[in-house]
Amino acid sequence: MINNLQIVRAFAALNVVLFHIIEISNKNSLDPFVLTAMTRWSANGIDVLFFFVISGFVMEYAQHVRPVGFRTFMVSRLIRVIPLYWFVTTVFVSLLVATPFLIRSVSFDLLHTVLSYSFLSEAVLGDAPVLYVGWTLEWEVVFYVVFGLSLVFARRGQGYLYLMGALGAIAAMTSQLLILECLWGVLACEIYKRTGPNSLLGYACLLCGFGMLFLLGLMPVARELTLNQAAVSGSAAFLIILGAAMAPQLSSPLFFFLADASYSIYLVQVLTVSYFYRVASPLGAWIPADLMAIACLLLTILAGGVLYYGFDKPVTRRLRRKILPRFGTPEKPALSLPAGPLASGAPQPASPAMKAAA
Repeated sequence: MINNLQIVRAFAALNVVLFHIIEISNKNSLDPFVLTAMTRWSANGIDVLFFFVISGFVMEYAQHVRPVGFRTFMVSRLIRVIPLYWFVTTVFVSLLVATPFLIRSVSFDLLHTVLSYSFLSEAVLGDAPVLYVGWTLEWEVVFYVVFGLSLVFARRGQGYLYLMGALGAIAAMTSQLLILECLWGVLACEIYKRTGPNSLLGYACLLCGFGMLFLLGLMPVARELTLNQAAVSGSAAFLIILGAAMAPQLSSPLFFFLADASYSIYLVQVLTVSYFYRVASPLGAWIPADLMAIACLLLTILAGGVLYYGFDKPVTRRLRRKILPRFGTPEKPALSLPAGPLASGAPQPASPAMKAAA
């Protein structure tokens, strides 16, 4: 198990939550200036890029342990992603209908809701799903389909060619470069498979990657991901993830918990952050904004942990036991990496490269 990827995933998940906390704080005329300065690099979206780079790495690496075919791969992905996403979306929609005065940023729309459950909101409406953080999941599902289909081409030694061509075509047609970041993860894994653990090289990659993060924090905030930003931000995430894999592995129960619950934390933030500031923002005159932001982060982590242990983990485990054996796939994931946004921890497919080699 590559423990350090757990830590990187937890780091990225918490930074996404912090970014949204800071954003909503500002909308409520609160300024957590200390946290804003500390996490300025995440305003350029690199924290989200980490999830996609990790997904590419994990899918490519897991083939060493447990290669599967297209059907099993897609079923395992859907089992990992759908139950929790649908559950949190249902809770949010229920609150939206029952208490519309508390959620003024969005109103109930049946078509929007149906498309959100189908991961098609952005493709059809050009808008984020009802649970707005689900936009990354919609792109993750696109990557799952493309990666799964690459297994077919891999039998003829054309897996990588198809993977790069398909993702490049999708990025060109949609102007969404985020989908290309998965290729950074595939590349990082290919290098790691050839070098193995290497402390010196791992620390060098980490130093360069975090150095680039620092420089990104000095750059103007950009809301749109341009080709140059995709290259710079993606290469920083690539170096950090490759370095984390190569470097000596750390062991931290706290970070393992945060990584396991990262998917739950990522989704539940839509509820916790919004309602926290709806209730607590009047206290901003007496409580420092940074302290309020930290309290909101801790509340989100707590809620995510409860959601993970109370729903996500038992439901996913039960579905795996009932469904995956029908496809001849072991229940447990090839890597002990949790799904986050995102979900890359369930049984994974053979990569294009290894299928070709086989």
